[in-house]
Amino acid sequence: MTWIINLLLLATSFLDVDGGPSPVPYYDSQGSNKVFVDEGKEVPTISGKDFLTGVTADDCADVCSFMDIRCKKQCCDSFSYNPNTETCYFKKRGPDAGLGTRYKSDGWQSYSYWGDVHSHPGGGYTGGLPDVARAFSI
Repeated sequence: MTWIINLLLLATSFLDVDGGPSPVPYYDSQGSNKVFVDEGKEVPTISGKDFLTGVTADDCADVCSFMDIRCKKQCCDSFSYNPNTETCYFKKRGPDAGLGTRYKSDGWQSYSYWGDVHSHPGGGYTGGLPDVARAFSI
């Protein structure tokens, strides 16, 4: 009986306060070959790795958002991603980090946490930058 209650609590934790799906964290980017001037400090994954390979930008967003939830203080608010090598590094830039970018010829680009987007009307992404990564599995 206890496992049923725990399962119900887990299921309802994925719902927003209005009963709809939980909001989706979005990360946006200035586009290919643009990295932040202030990329911040690298943040290792929960398993201790300092990068992931064979992943998409959305996968990086999933992991960054998950780490941010797990560490109970904002520890992953951005990541650098290279679509050519499918590699990403997680970053902690902090609230005062600027959005200025510099050109990087090898394909790397920076993504920064934009906010959570609700799936109900009026909850769409309005950031307007060229590339967006979504943390769907959170």
